[in-house]
Amino acid sequence: MSERPLLPQLVAMGLTYPQGEYRLRAEDAFREPFRDVLLKPRLHEAIRRINVTVRFIDFDTPDANDLLAINQLRVDPVGRTGFTIPDVVLFVNGIPRV
Repeated sequence: MSERPLLPQLVAMGLTYPQGEYRLRAEDAFREPFRDVLLKPRLHEAIRRINVTVRFIDFDTPDANDLLAINQLRVDPVGRTGFTIPDVVLFVNGIPRV
C-alpha cells in the first residue's frame, strides 16, 4: 500500500526506478550477493564521474548524483538466517540512504 503511490512520486522527482522484481536474483538487484547493501557498480561510476578527491555525494551539483528507488529489495543480514525485504529503498550513487 505504501509502494505504489510512492514510486511514481519518486520518479517525478527525478529518481530512476527500474521496474521488476529485484528480490529474486542478486545480480538483477545490481549487487552480488544479497548481503551487499552497496550498489558497487553504480557507486564506482559515480565516484569516477564527480571526483578528483573522493566525495561519495555531490552536494554542489545535485544533478550529478545517481538517484535510484528499488522496491522489494532483498537483503540477507550477515550472521543471521533468513532475509528482510524493505518496501522501498532509496539510493544515492549506489549507497542506501532511506
